[in-house]
Amino acid sequence: MASARLTPAEKKCCTLLSELFLDIWLGPHDHFLIARGLRKLDLPVDTIEHMLHYEVFPVLWTNFLCTAGEWGGWDEDWLADQVEKWRKSARNLLYMGWVWLWWRCFENPLMEHWNEIKKW
Repeated sequence: MASARLTPAEKKCCTLLSELFLDIWLGPHDHFLIARGLRKLDLPVDTIEHMLHYEVFPVLWTNFLCTAGEWGGWDEDWLADQVEKWRKSARNLLYMGWVWLWWRCFENPLMEHWNEIKKW
């Protein structure tokens, strides 16, 4: 990920991946819809997985901590702006450690969903 600016495909990818942060109860139909949208973007699977783990998760992980979190979705422009800021930032090591700790807590459900999406 050389450029801090998101391409249109990466911006849409962030929006599709953000669906994983709205509800931990996703079913096969949800996985199919996300996979169908991602397939149209023609991004490598490794790039999408990298974006999930290292760019979208650090921006949206706090939604899992609050039962009154955002459940209707995020504005695509806001999300893209946050991911671009994350790409450009110096990435404070303390915050990175905190994010890594929370990734370990939420890795199993997120990766289960991701693996189901990859099947489609």
